[in-house]
Amino acid sequence: MIRSGYSANAEIVLQKVEGVLTVPESAVVFEGDSTYVYLVNGKEYTKKIISTGLSDGVNIEVKSGLKESDRVRGNQIIE
Repeated sequence: MIRSGYSANAEIVLQKVEGVLTVPESAVVFEGDSTYVYLVNGKEYTKKIISTGLSDGVNIEVKSGLKESDRVRGNQIIE
């Protein structure tokens, strides 16, 4: 039953994936039809084209172009 004057929050899951490689969405550069990240190589950065999948608004799935051991330039500090 729905009553006037009440409010509610809901989350609707349209698609879901688990156990996939993700990076912070803030580290991904979207430019035209290209999607890429910058890999950290010592003190230099290398541009690397990637293929992305689902995003939750914070993290985005990387379907191809990166390995789990790659270090990506971004806002988060990982120790």
